[in-house]
Amino acid sequence: MYDLIIIGSGPAGYSAGIYATRYNLNVLVIGQIEGGMASLAHQVENYPGLPQITGIELMKKFKDQATKSGAKIISDLVVNIKKTDDIFSVQTKSETYKSKTIILAMGTERRKINIPGEKEFLGKGLSYCVTCDGMFFKNKTVAVIGGGDSALQAVIQLSEICKKVYLIYAKEIPDAMPTWVERANSEADKIIQIASNTLTKIEGTNTVEKVILEKEFNNSNELLVDGVFVEIGAVPNSVLLDKLGVLIDDCKYIIVDQFQQTNVKGIFAAGDITTNSGKFAQIITASNEGAIASFTAFKYLKK
Repeated sequence: MYDLIIIGSGPAGYSAGIYATRYNLNVLVIGQIEGGMASLAHQVENYPGLPQITGIELMKKFKDQATKSGAKIISDLVVNIKKTDDIFSVQTKSETYKSKTIILAMGTERRKINIPGEKEFLGKGLSYCVTCDGMFFKNKTVAVIGGGDSALQAVIQLSEICKKVYLIYAKEIPDAMPTWVERANSEADKIIQIASNTLTKIEGTNTVEKVILEKEFNNSNELLVDGVFVEIGAVPNSVLLDKLGVLIDDCKYIIVDQFQQTNVKGIFAAGDITTNSGKFAQIITASNEGAIASFTAFKYLKK
């Protein structure tokens, strides 16, 4: 029996684990992707005290500190959560664990573009992770879909690897931090921006060969590319919530109060999956929410 089970091994989950052990709680952290979405970041330049570090390196530091603090961390997929009286049963693919409290920190998953060819070419030229798959396209031509921070970081990273990178976004200008926009603009010889446009289809034989644009670019609706990276944001990973009765908003974010409490006693939530922090999906805000959730769980158990 655990005092606390944390579901999710990203910044919120690891931070919750670190703080929970300081309250002498018996803690288990369960996550499928080590470091969560944060581990996919090419460069993290806004985390205090660490001016430049990769997402993978930063999340390894989080994990190492949580482990040294005494939190048990396992890699597994949670498939179900049940509450019987005041005890929670957390079922993974391999085992069932019991706990007095739960922190939901599953984060988000990549948003899909939902066009013909997206499913067919996943892993065959289409990817949602530049850090994972970028090197497969060395000296090739790729397209990045999106105009936010993650998309701009993706094209900057790919410009160091690829021969040519198309950046395709629906708005007139990128909706990203000025720093990333300036860097992308400075690489205009390799990064070709296509504004106010979207994809309608991805085509190829065995792998991606071209994309079809909604509007013409250089007198054509077709772009010949070897790969496509989708970077159009993320959606809450809230698949486990249906049977728990945890309240979510219209966009499927978990509704929490200032103490990270949900409407269900004994269940707390933290990180990108919640309505807190203005839905500002940053490592520092997720870490903050994880720390608060652990403190609230400790006070709940103490009562």
